[in-house]
Amino acid sequence: YVLKIAVKAGAVSILTPPLVQGPKVVFFIPTPHKFSFAMDLANGGYGIPVTITVVTTWALIVLFFLVFNWGLKNLEMIPGKKQAFFETLYDIYSGLVTQMFGKRG
Repeated sequence: YVLKIAVKAGAVSILTPPLVQGPKVVFFIPTPHKFSFAMDLANGGYGIPVTITVVTTWALIVLFFLVFNWGLKNLEMIPGKKQAFFETLYDIYSGLVTQMFGKRG
């Protein structure tokens, strides 16, 4: 971005572009009514904007579910290497959540 300076009558004004631009909207979920967070669509309807951040979060949730579902099936009392690895990951995650939110969180 280029910083533009305009000098008028001894006062200096600085013109800059917006510092923060929101995440890119990927698609809209159509809604029958206008809610406070719904946007007007080009076809005259209303929709809830779904950003790239939300889509990425959904993809990570699906990925984690599939990986842990694969890694933690056929559990045994004496764990193999795969089971021990996933149990260690679970223990680390559980410890972080307990440390942040407490035992009742």
